[in-house]
Amino acid sequence: MGVFPSPRGLVSVTRGRITLRPLGAATTRRPERPVEREQVMMEGPPFTVEQDSVRFLKEREVLGRHLFAVSYEATMNPVLGGRRHEMGQVIVALRTRAGTWQARRGSGLSASRAPRLDLPCVAIATHWSRDEGFYGAARVYRGDAQVTSVRLRFSDGAHAEADSDSDIALFFVEQPRTGQPPTTPSMPETIELLDHGRVIATQPARQFPTRSPPLPPR
Repeated sequence: MGVFPSPRGLVSVTRGRITLRPLGAATTRRPERPVEREQVMMEGPPFTVEQDSVRFLKEREVLGRHLFAVSYEATMNPVLGGRRHEMGQVIVALRTRAGTWQARRGSGLSASRAPRLDLPCVAIATHWSRDEGFYGAARVYRGDAQVTSVRLRFSDGAHAEADSDSDIALFFVEQPRTGQPPTTPSMPETIELLDHGRVIATQPARQFPTRSPPLPPR
């Protein structure tokens, strides 16, 4: 299940059913009676992947997990505008105790189109699992710089580094086994871009180091 904004209102997705709740006019006064809002229901997934556009971009093995970076084009459900967008994600392949392979979603993956940012920099997509740990995919926008690897630094002093071949760096950091379930996600605070071990750029993990306005949507 997920809830996210769209130009037409708030969209919730539950088991393939999409519900659109148009946003009402903002007001500082409490209405005398509840305001009824239209709900538009539509069955089906939030988007449809165009099968002929799927591309495998990179693979990396970390602690027995095979991370596959995949890009594709997807057509959004008409409730969400019906437009076609470039999308991507990291698929994780794990071998089970029975010897079979299991696939699951690792994290998202940013688009390949370079934003209007101070280069070099990265756009990172992350996912944290209470049982497994941290998954991340950094799309590298190197500009004219030579970037050979990307390093993530966490608040507890831990760090992880991955090569930037194909302008993508893939990460998995295992959740420490402390005997107690974690209460907060373990997410990186700082990203470093390196040229053969030398740091050439640093940025906060949660934002771009930009001085330019972002690109408008396609």
